[in-house]
Amino acid sequence: MVSTQVCMRYALLVLVACLALAITAVSQNVNTRFRIEQGTGAITRTGNMGGSCEDIDMDLDAVYREAIDMARVAVAAMDGYTSDATVRASLFTFFGIQEDESTHTVSAGSAARFSRVKANLQEVIDDSQRQFSGLFPSLFCSEKWRWRTRYFHNRQTGKPTGQLLKSVNPDIEWLTWSPRFREYGPATVMCQGDTMAFTTSQDRKLSITLCPRYFSYPRRKDTLQPWRSGQRTIAAGTNMAVALSSPATFLHELMHMTTRSNGVTKKAYGPVLTGYLAQVEGGQKTVTNADNYGWFATAMYLNGVDWSRIIAGKRISGPLTRRSVLLEDGHGSWRTFLRGKAGNETIDTDGMDMDGDDCSTSPWDE
Repeated sequence: MVSTQVCMRYALLVLVACLALAITAVSQNVNTRFRIEQGTGAITRTGNMGGSCEDIDMDLDAVYREAIDMARVAVAAMDGYTSDATVRASLFTFFGIQEDESTHTVSAGSAARFSRVKANLQEVIDDSQRQFSGLFPSLFCSEKWRWRTRYFHNRQTGKPTGQLLKSVNPDIEWLTWSPRFREYGPATVMCQGDTMAFTTSQDRKLSITLCPRYFSYPRRKDTLQPWRSGQRTIAAGTNMAVALSSPATFLHELMHMTTRSNGVTKKAYGPVLTGYLAQVEGGQKTVTNADNYGWFATAMYLNGVDWSRIIAGKRISGPLTRRSVLLEDGHGSWRTFLRGKAGNETIDTDGMDMDGDDCSTSPWDE
């Protein structure tokens, strides 16, 4: 009788655990969290409306799951702040968060910022528990869902009326029109240059668009697991820019989507300039800059090395001296690079090292 009860309790525990895993698996499925645009053939107003993810060569679900996992790892690292000197140094590098050097806790002046950073990362995790409703949030794999137009469109039929936009407002000659959403948007071409993705949140109608560059990036990394697990090694002195990954970029866009923020004061891209934003422009501005979260999460995910100097260094358990990219003497060009770019509102170093060379010179062991 006792053994039967024990077996029943054990079976119940196993069932509960399996159900929990199943719920987690569903909640973190990109197909349930996003309405993914799918369609084949010619782009029309009623069939394939553009931006389709149908024929891409990427496992979007695996990339999304890893993005959520990166956020989870980053939150867990923050929970271990007092016991991990590398975590403390990394939070200083990417968010300017100061520690109380006598107790190794977060300083009083940085406590609010620490809490907000952690809450924003947690919001990405919590958001993965939700499911899309109707059209939102949508996920597109090109910008072709936004049609550039000079005309007003009938919101019922989606067809142009023939009336020019500038006939009502002379300052507006072009807008974009979405046949899927039956709405206008700014005429700015978003998928240009090195832009990998962008997020829209007009009237809380959320969407993420993955640009062609996201899929064609040199030495594209759809997962960081081989380096996280130690299956592959990261050479000492590796520039962090080559750790750019598809999941981290997706996490960047999730930060925009969940916080409705695109960097309200300054925007910086890449590990060096996000570090610059934390140290020189004032740490408060990093809280609304999505790329700071992406690079901090990358540093915590690849925790076999110390990234707090933006180059791979040996991870040690003892106290670390305060460090930032501006104090690093190992790369003499960094100081000049940052000083020359300081006045720019938007700076993008994705995929480049500090001398402007392509990532094909990566010192990663591949």
